Amino acid sequence: MAKGTKMILNRYGSKEQDFVDQVIVVGPEGHDLYITLDHAYEVGMNQLDVHLNGQWLASGGGYEEIDAYTIRLDLRDPATGLPVQLEEGDEIHIRNWFRSTGGVGSSVDRYRLAKLEEEIMKARKLLETDSDFGSLDQRLDHIQQNLAEVSQKVIVYVIPSKVKPGVQKVEIRFPFKGTIAGVYASCRVPGSTPTELAVEKISQDDFDGLSPAPFGWQNIFSHNLILDAGEKSTRTAAAQPVIGIPDVQPNDHFRVNVLQLGTGLEDVTVEVVINV
Repeated sequence: MAKGTKMILNRYGSKEQDFVDQVIVVGPEGHDLYITLDHAYEVGMNQLDVHLNGQWLASGGGYEEIDAYTIRLDLRDPATGLPVQLEEGDEIHIRNWFRSTGGVGSSVDRYRLAKLEEEIMKARKLLETDSDFGSLDQRLDHIQQNLAEVSQKVIVYVIPSKVKPGVQKVEIRFPFKGTIAGVYASCRVPGSTPTELAVEKISQDDFDGLSPAPFGWQNIFSHNLILDAGEKSTRTAAAQPVIGIPDVQPNDHFRVNVLQLGTGLEDVTVEVVINV
């Protein structure tokens, strides 16, 4: 038996138990990833349960069956995916089920079914304190539904005090790919005449002057945003805006252009809602 290895053989009365346990504790001298078993097993017959420091390792993923007395651990860093070695103090526990007791209804089947049930019960909830879903299928459907739901982000422009006509000073970068879902404008003091606003966007390369494309700032509207005379928001506008360029690429920049300024208009806010 290899140094640092201990074997547990279970018996009940005169009957031998259905499995034999082998525990290997890595000492200061280390241990390679090839593990020699004290008892033979049949390759490909799902006879082994292998744990490293209490964590179950899957056959073909966490370890590889080499021959009747040998397995190789396949350990990888979860962050990088790169192979890692065993360290001093690591504990490998191997349970070798005897093939002769592997028939239907045997303790091997009961053990594996119990472990499977335990895994399913854990998968039916996020945290140990959560109430579990009625079935694993419901839990998976819930995850899929959350992934499918559209997330919305909002670009908000605030133009304080007395608004000036033309392109406003603030230019905002939007770091995500998305689709413009809507645009809304409001003011603290409405104008006595209508105000017409455009929201313009430009790609990061065009913004930095690195792109040969002939396009600069583009108005996203085919019909502009209107604050009607005496109205505090575009929600009540007689003509609603129409978005002509809805697509947003990562790092597009946005700005507001006041094409027509209503008399006496003050303190404007423009919101651009984007589905990502």
